[in-house]
Amino acid sequence: MRNLLAANFLRLRKSALFWGLLLSLSALGGVLACSAARGGRLSMDNVLSLCPVLVVTALSALIPIFFGAEHSEGTLRNKLVPGCPRWAVYCAGLIAGTAAAVLLGGAYLLAAAVGGPLPDRLNGGALSLFLLGTLALAASSCALYLLVTLNCRRRSLSAAACVLLAVLTLLGGIYLGDTLRLHGETPVGVWDEAAHRFVWQSAAERGLYAGGVRRVVYQVLYSVLPGCQAVQINSAMALGETIPLRLPLYSLAVAALSTGIGIFLFRRKDLR
Repeated sequence: MRNLLAANFLRLRKSALFWGLLLSLSALGGVLACSAARGGRLSMDNVLSLCPVLVVTALSALIPIFFGAEHSEGTLRNKLVPGCPRWAVYCAGLIAGTAAAVLLGGAYLLAAAVGGPLPDRLNGGALSLFLLGTLALAASSCALYLLVTLNCRRRSLSAAACVLLAVLTLLGGIYLGDTLRLHGETPVGVWDEAAHRFVWQSAAERGLYAGGVRRVVYQVLYSVLPGCQAVQINSAMALGETIPLRLPLYSLAVAALSTGIGIFLFRRKDLR
């Protein structure tokens, strides 16, 4: 395992994509924080809240391109020939990917902290929950992307799948959040062209309220999918709310489940 980790970190250190993402996130964090400090449209809460969204998006490109190359270059076979177990190869990739996520998120947050003052409301507890939630989210994102990457022989296909997964879960998080915030009696305005006025109806009458089994399914997806969690953390931070403790717990559960499924499939995969 030690040699596998050393090889992964050596490749990561030489990866132009990783350094490009690291510098880009660092520069973005500094620019946004400076803009917020000068009274721009974004506050520091908004700047910090972007971190989980950016990490999920960056990892969707880094993981499949970085680890997908091991299929095309024959690196996976070279690791297995000396007798390294497949679970060790898989776990070494997960550790390296999570470490890369920590560095990416840390670079963004560090640049943001240097560029502008942290919000006064971010005491030790709130900041710890935010960092814990972001770290757990990074681990679950890495686990899902690695599940796709190491079990797909074509790097281009795994990269497209991971980016699509990130985009769909982020957009799904926005949709699910808006839907779950609606109650049955929430008034919804509809423009009546004939009367030239708004006609107000309840969300239930408009068919916009998700109830029963559909609401339970929406709540589960909104709680466990990494992109949806990124949207939740983003919304909570932007509104000055504390991150719910259940989110990092859900992320760790998703990471464990994804890793278990990924190792099971990877051990059965024919590496030609």
